Amino acid sequence: MSTAWTFTTDRDGIAWLTFDLNGEKVNKFTAAALEELDSILSAELDPTVRALVVRSAKTDSFIVGADINELAAINDLRDAVKKADAGKRIFQKLATLRVPTLAVIHGACLGGGLECALACRYRLVSDHPATSLGVPEVNLGIIPGWGGTLRLPRLIGLPQGLKLILSGRPVNARRAYRLGLADAMSAEAFLDDAARRFIENILTKSGQREVARRRRRRRSLTGRILMAMMPVRWLVLRQARRQVLSRTKGHYPAPLAAVDVVRRTYRRGAANAAVIESEVFAELAVTSISRNLVWLFQAGQRLKKAHPAPSGQRPAVERVAVLGAGIMGGGNAWALARAGLTVRLKDINW
Repeated sequence: MSTAWTFTTDRDGIAWLTFDLNGEKVNKFTAAALEELDSILSAELDPTVRALVVRSAKTDSFIVGADINELAAINDLRDAVKKADAGKRIFQKLATLRVPTLAVIHGACLGGGLECALACRYRLVSDHPATSLGVPEVNLGIIPGWGGTLRLPRLIGLPQGLKLILSGRPVNARRAYRLGLADAMSAEAFLDDAARRFIENILTKSGQREVARRRRRRRSLTGRILMAMMPVRWLVLRQARRQVLSRTKGHYPAPLAAVDVVRRTYRRGAANAAVIESEVFAELAVTSISRNLVWLFQAGQRLKKAHPAPSGQRPAVERVAVLGAGIMGGGNAWALARAGLTVRLKDINW
């Protein structure tokens, strides 16, 4: 019985794979939803199907990523590797379908959601301000584990791919289109029509060449040639590592691990690269740093649900904690206390 996905084929030979996670405001990849997707992708496509569209039934989001509760429930290294491998295996089925695949993205497309979209051959985004694409995993102390570190740099280039992975910050639709992360953009109201037009276009040789040319233009010939040279890639990766160390002082292992994974996998075969990504993801997922960051994220989500702010207003703040009593922490505590708030200041040195 279907719980999350519906699969329909129209008279034009376009298959529509629609995600609508029951009982949730947003789509997220639970183990059950992934298993159902695996079952759908494992079935042989009808010979009349000419293309596949992946879309969301939610009104304001595509897929926000993996279920954070299942990430928090990872038991050990073996369990973490198993979860990473499962997602990659399913998305690889999507990537190797015999027909062109198109992800139609409106709203948040984050983490595993973007990795799913990257497994599609093409991506169409709505130009709505709510549309955002990114891989925020480093903010949870991990790296993308379902192919993000492998596909993203290959699609938009090493420098821009590293920037998205290491910052954890999403980009809006227009930026995604300029980077080549998206192949087309449309107003939200016309997404389905735009998807049909795009598919009809890429089902022709001239349409495929047109999309390929647009992708190449976004990555200059000089840039592509330079990235093929080992010394240039080494310099880009070294600079990325320096920037990470400058920002984190080495206290957060995930960004440094991401640089290392990209270094080891950028020019390697898909199978070996996938093994490396899964192993590093697993090593990070069981660390206390990742578990604490996941807990903080969950606590923030619980707080929002327990104390929702009135529409258009910020919640009233009465008590504040400041961690670190140095120049900045002391200044923050003073400013907050002066504003009439109750402040607790904490530091490692009494």
